[in-house]
Amino acid sequence: MTLMGRRRQSVTITHVAADAGICRQTVSRAFCDEPGFYPANTGTVQTSVNKLDYVRSISARRISGWRSYPILALDA
Repeated sequence: MTLMGRRRQSVTITHVAADAGICRQTVSRAFCDEPGFYPANTGTVQTSVNKLDYVRSISARRISGWRSYPILALDA
């Protein structure tokens, strides 16, 4: 909380991407250690993460892991 009673705005993956000058999906790939990811971008992402004090949200990570499955309904 600040002196004015407002919370500081959370730093998001979009902020990290903008600071690093790369797209949001590239930042996401850096976090997930995807195969085929360009290694030089990892350093760029890490520099922005440190600069902005970014902390990954546990709840956002859980939501992203949810899967949706189509449901087939048969009418006889």
